[in-house]
Amino acid sequence: MSNPVWGLLEKAQDDPQTILQAIAELIAAHEADAEAHLGTGEALQSHRASEIIDHAANSVVRDKLEFDRFAIDDMFATLDGWDTSAGVSQMGIGDVEIYAGPVINDIDQMYTLAGEGIEGQAALALNPVWQTRIKILDNTEQDIYIGQILPAAEVGYGFKIHDGTLYAVYFDDEGAEQLSEIGGLSLDTWVVLSCEVTNGGDIVWKLDGVQEHSITDTAISESDAFGSYYVKALDANSKIIHIQAFHFDADFVS
Repeated sequence: MSNPVWGLLEKAQDDPQTILQAIAELIAAHEADAEAHLGTGEALQSHRASEIIDHAANSVVRDKLEFDRFAIDDMFATLDGWDTSAGVSQMGIGDVEIYAGPVINDIDQMYTLAGEGIEGQAALALNPVWQTRIKILDNTEQDIYIGQILPAAEVGYGFKIHDGTLYAVYFDDEGAEQLSEIGGLSLDTWVVLSCEVTNGGDIVWKLDGVQEHSITDTAISESDAFGSYYVKALDANSKIIHIQAFHFDADFVS
């Protein structure tokens, strides 16, 4: 007597559907269920909630990416493209030093602007986002400005460090400086400063990824800088900051 094929057996004496047919039906129903695996702790819910999705290296091809934003990512392999003063030095890939002083009121800076062909690419109307990583080596008698800001021209917005205190700063439409204190910065400690613009003028300031200040629908004197770093010595001692990285992205200018 031959052994029966299990999958071809009927489910029950009163149900002629075979076991294989029943399994296929259940699988089809599961595949058609848009909510499958979305419960707490289930595979798709965990996948969607993950900050980083672990795809194998080089597995995401360019035709799956949407290049819909103007972007700059600079790790300072070179300072080409930046206007720099005498106190700016490339210390190596991923490290730029700005050294002001030891003369009172000495200013050293670096900045990069929207050049010919992309005029207006830094405008607030394009909802820019920028981020940089810096550390300060002094916390007395200094003014430091970082962001889409040109303090000598009294335009733009970003962060100000006066002595060792961090502020959100912008220049209003009359060129007056507006400050909101965020808090003290530790010496010789890397921090990430970032700003995000939405709706063409609503701005959020973040320190190490945490929102510290925001404004909405505020008149600002705009600069054409993608990014700027400005250090001024307020006494006859040297003032030093280090910069590790700079990122900027925005909608494309028309």
